[in-house]
Amino acid sequence: MRNTLLFLLLLVAACSQPPPQVAVPPVEPEAPYISTKLGTFDVRLMNSNGKCLMTYSVTQHGLPESGEIVLDMESPCNFIHLGIEKLQSYEYGKDPFKYKIFIVTGGRPEEPIIRSDQLQPKGCGSRIQKILIYPDRMRVEFPAAIGGAWCPSEPIDEVMFAT
Repeated sequence: MRNTLLFLLLLVAACSQPPPQVAVPPVEPEAPYISTKLGTFDVRLMNSNGKCLMTYSVTQHGLPESGEIVLDMESPCNFIHLGIEKLQSYEYGKDPFKYKIFIVTGGRPEEPIIRSDQLQPKGCGSRIQKILIYPDRMRVEFPAAIGGAWCPSEPIDEVMFAT
């Protein structure tokens, strides 16, 4: 009986003490894959819970506007480039209906990883998705096209932009 009472007192004492404090390091936001200007839009591509997230901001008619769109692909993602520096795009239509098309590549690389580049060193994307930029608006085409290994630093044929 005495041992039981001693055990209960020790148990109560142990339970009444606050748990030890564990220091949790602050989580740094992940750097964007790319920040760029598409027409009048400031655009960033980044990782959001494993998906490719595109954020944008623009000032039109004196009013600021911003938003975000979860693209139809896993991260990492990036725009198709002409080499490393310049984004690849094609312009279509006539004023006032002109627009430019940019293509984002991303998604889980094919296994085994057969291709990579300096913009996506862990493997090139398995999906591509078009971003259409008009003078006053942006449109993202859904769903993304699936298949292949699309490396951001390797330009692609205009047919992929136009179809």
